[in-house]
Amino acid sequence: MKLLIAVPSKGRADKIIKHTMRWLPRTGFEVRVFVEPQEIEKYKERLEHGNYDNRVHFPIENVIDIGENDKGLGFAMKFIKQYAIDNGFELVFKMDDDVLRFNSRGKNKVDDEMVMDFAGMVGQCRKTMSEYPDVGAISYPYRNELFEPKKWVSMNTRLQTCYLIRTSLMQDGEFDAMEDFAQYVLLRKANKVTLRYGLLGIDCADVGKNKGGHQMFNRGEKVEADIAKLRAIHPAIQFKKVEGKSWAYEPVLTGDFFGVKKL
Repeated sequence: MKLLIAVPSKGRADKIIKHTMRWLPRTGFEVRVFVEPQEIEKYKERLEHGNYDNRVHFPIENVIDIGENDKGLGFAMKFIKQYAIDNGFELVFKMDDDVLRFNSRGKNKVDDEMVMDFAGMVGQCRKTMSEYPDVGAISYPYRNELFEPKKWVSMNTRLQTCYLIRTSLMQDGEFDAMEDFAQYVLLRKANKVTLRYGLLGIDCADVGKNKGGHQMFNRGEKVEADIAKLRAIHPAIQFKKVEGKSWAYEPVLTGDFFGVKKL
């Protein structure tokens, strides 16, 4: 299945080459960075000239202008879906722009080894998506969630931050601050399964604290708007207040609708 790794990014032209784009182009996959027209030249300049130390070359034609400014992550994801359809990509790996590495438990691996591990993981996930059409998406834990490492740890677990999804099942731009959770709800409503991979975890900048991205909007207002739209899809979804986070609410993942199971 033809795969696109899509990196939507905003306000992080200087940081992206120290985080995700420090290592991702070296994996050999088709990678595109999707940015707003007001930042396109800055991203091209930084990605073309900012990574000699890490032996990374990223063609500037793979920095894609999404055509509108300040429309939010939902708009960017809708654009990415259409781009993937137009270019024949059956799968999209949605990758955040502040991922330091995908790593197993223990010490950080050197980038050369980590890149090989990531490529192997993606290969296993693509194979699974090809073999099981009911699997709509594959999610990944944060590294501190690698409690019992094994290839598949659960099914119908929520999507978070980075995930692999069938292009045809991507959302159409309705959700911003809770984009990953909303994508998960839409998959469950379509009676599609999610799998959680468990041998590598996401290691990224502090969620909600890294400048750029969601932090350039009023995240609280966008969360409340997304919650209202999610309840219109499935009125029984519940949310709990959380402290010390910019988004204030987290979903409660219980009940038959979600069907979360350990494997």
